[in-house]
Amino acid sequence: MFRSFESKVPIVECHDMVTNTCPLAAACRLRTALDSAEEEFYKSLDDVNLASLVGGNTELSGIFSAS
Repeated sequence: MFRSFESKVPIVECHDMVTNTCPLAAACRLRTALDSAEEEFYKSLDDVNLASLVGGNTELSGIFSAS
């Protein structure tokens, strides 16, 4: 779930080809490591779903009912 909503948002500026202003982008060797880290980040969240976030979360319910 998380990946489907958030993976379009670049995790670092150099991953956005439209707004990237990094002068090092063409020669940067860190980008490969950042790509791997981003994949691992999303992989760790792949099993998270809405039910696991809100189901039985009485504290969250209290926050919303107080608004």
